[in-house]
Amino acid sequence: MKIRKIFPVLLLAVLLASTAWADNVPEFDAVGTDSANYFAQTNLPYVMVTEWWAGQAASIEAFSNFVGEKFTYMGWDFEAGRLFEDPCYDLSPKGSAITARGNYGWYKWEIVLQMNPESDINLNIYDCVLKPQGAENKGVFGDADQTGHFWLISEQFFVRQMNPKITVKATAELNNYNYGTVTLDARKMPTLCKTELDQKYYTSKAHWDESIVIALPWTGCYSSNGSMEYDLRAGDKITVLVEVDNTPVDIYYGQDNVILKYVGMLGTQVFASN
Repeated sequence: MKIRKIFPVLLLAVLLASTAWADNVPEFDAVGTDSANYFAQTNLPYVMVTEWWAGQAASIEAFSNFVGEKFTYMGWDFEAGRLFEDPCYDLSPKGSAITARGNYGWYKWEIVLQMNPESDINLNIYDCVLKPQGAENKGVFGDADQTGHFWLISEQFFVRQMNPKITVKATAELNNYNYGTVTLDARKMPTLCKTELDQKYYTSKAHWDESIVIALPWTGCYSSNGSMEYDLRAGDKITVLVEVDNTPVDIYYGQDNVILKYVGMLGTQVFASN
């Protein structure tokens, strides 16, 4: 009887102690060289991470331009793959692609994780959402708008189906095991209930960043759609697909507009050079 009472206490002690076996640090990943990302260079929390790694024997942020990482896009308004000057951010020379009012387009970011995540992953989307071209062309300070939102005569409306849809998948490509490609779950805020990140609507506004929490999958558990989950590890690729259809606003996204941030496990980091 005593053993039965003591066992749960011992199990809890082991679980709590296991978190101290490895050091954990904040980490972020983006398409291309992480330290060269526009938003990582202009936001203090990212700068802190880059500066900390710069003081280590080898900085993973400077060696993060993986072959598998890329930004691709398609839409009726994209002129032969041409990128334009972003009206919200100084993204030159990378630029951004526009999906104008009433049209369809998609954007895809493929990002390699450089560390084993020890936490949920925040998917930050830095937006540029403006009133349609032909407005006053004041830029974000004058033409700022929200996806799914529009005026009809003197009334405001919000249509869910006129917002972007997001899909997030994970692929094991650089590891010695392969779980194929799986769809990840989001942890909804503030309820923390999970939902499959497969063509789910989200709303964006002006130049404010939107944050979607990707629930950390665990091997042996099941996702919200009933599929087997697998641990994410350094070298796995996260693919973020944003689709825009019949939008009442103009939407701009470029290579730097999506960043993944999480708590990583020291000693698990990988470098683009190896």
